[in-house]
Amino acid sequence: TDVLLVKIFVQIMKKTTVYSLSFLKVIALYVKQFFIKKNIDCLKKVIILEVEKEYRHQNIYRVENIKKEDISFLKIFKKEDFMSHRNISFLDFIKEFIQSIQSFNSILKLKNLTEYEQLEIISNGVSIISSYTYFSCFFRKIKENNFQFRIFSGGAILASYAVINNGIECNYLLHGLMYRPYSLDYFPKFNKIYLYSNIEKKWLLKRGISSKMILYDNKKVEKYTESIIIFLDNPRLLDYNNLFKIIDFFKKNNYSVYAKIHPVSIKNSYLL
Repeated sequence: TDVLLVKIFVQIMKKTTVYSLSFLKVIALYVKQFFIKKNIDCLKKVIILEVEKEYRHQNIYRVENIKKEDISFLKIFKKEDFMSHRNISFLDFIKEFIQSIQSFNSILKLKNLTEYEQLEIISNGVSIISSYTYFSCFFRKIKENNFQFRIFSGGAILASYAVINNGIECNYLLHGLMYRPYSLDYFPKFNKIYLYSNIEKKWLLKRGISSKMILYDNKKVEKYTESIIIFLDNPRLLDYNNLFKIIDFFKKNNYSVYAKIHPVSIKNSYLL
């Protein structure tokens, strides 16, 4: 009983700390926006939620007949990009902050979360709550201004939630195999999801995802050889035990095995 009480107390203290720091960060974002030069009318009709690497959204040119100069790129990790378009009122920040905490708590209550996943969410709680608060306020603001646009996400899941929850069209451009979400109940309800694999499409449909799913056009393999290419994940996320089993299996069957490192990694990062 004492151990349980201690765990509950620690959880409460962690959450209290997360909420307090999140509030301070939201206040900092509110103040910061007044120091950013504004360019109100420069948003295009197509917006890309840009993450740290361009390869995540390059597939936009495979699904849309559009030029780069006709797209507005908003860098998710550089909120100055957003602040250069609109200011958010203090009252809007506070209202959304309260709702963000409620949403954050509901995620922590997911039954299928492992203890590690729950701790990971809490450890990133300050960034999650403050960022979602800002994104939600921003997209609601530009929607209120009757701005007509479509948004494409190359992996900016948190900002995608904010877009969708404000009733704005948001499409997901997968740049590789799909990640495993904590829960499909909280998987963003994208208008369209562009996929490479029919297996993933069937998997999502079977689990009730209602988004329109479209496979990228790919050239058909005409010539088969006894070779495989393994596209590696980020080194810290790899299950090396399974990876080595796969490599050994194909090598024993006289296959040539090649590995393509992850775009954000270097060769020396891997235990190969």
